[in-house]
Order: sequence, then C-alpha cells, then structure tokens
Amino acid sequence: MSIRQLLLFPLVLGSAIACNPLSRDLTPLGEVPNQAPNTTVTVQGTVEQQAPFLTGGAYQIQDPSGNIWVFTEQSLPELGRSLAVTGQVTYKPLELEGLDLGEVYLQELERP
Repeated sequence: MSIRQLLLFPLVLGSAIACNPLSRDLTPLGEVPNQAPNTTVTVQGTVEQQAPFLTGGAYQIQDPSGNIWVFTEQSLPELGRSLAVTGQVTYKPLELEGLDLGEVYLQELERP
C-alpha cells in the first residue's frame, strides 16, 4: 500500500461512516413519544404491520422498547424486515368525549 493510499484511507473510511444511516444516533422507539413535535430522529426496528394507501402508506416498526407507525410516500418495506429510518416526529390529536386519544408517529424522511 502506498503512502498516498495510507493517507487517504482514514478520510475515505470516515466519509463512509458519516454517510451510513446506522452510524447516526439511534433513538429507541419507546422514547420517540417524549420527543418534541417536528424533531428529526433516526430509529431502527422490525416491520410488524403495514397499511397501504393509494400512494405510499404506513408501516409499524418495533424494537425491544416499543413500536411506532411510520408514514411514507415510498413503497412499503416487507414485513419482518429490519431497517433504520429517519423521520420527523409528528403528533395527531384525536379527541373523544374530552379524552385525548391522539398518537405520535413518524413522517419518513429517509430510508436507506
């Protein structure tokens, strides 16, 4: 290996790590509801359910700390697939007889 290659190796490796979505700080799914609305988080889990829409849909992912629905305009990932996704924390209020039954979900921004 040449000196030039040795000098460039850390730069190339660092760029690859920085571009890898799994190298970002992962937020456990159980902590997502505690995040402020419009916060961007990266989560990782296994696809447990799907809800297709005319365009895109929603899928629920789960990890040991909990689960969350992710809304996407992309095609839905396969059931059972483990994936990382970056999304915007969103809260949708739903009031019924004075009770707030709203839910926190992620609006997908990036899925490798």
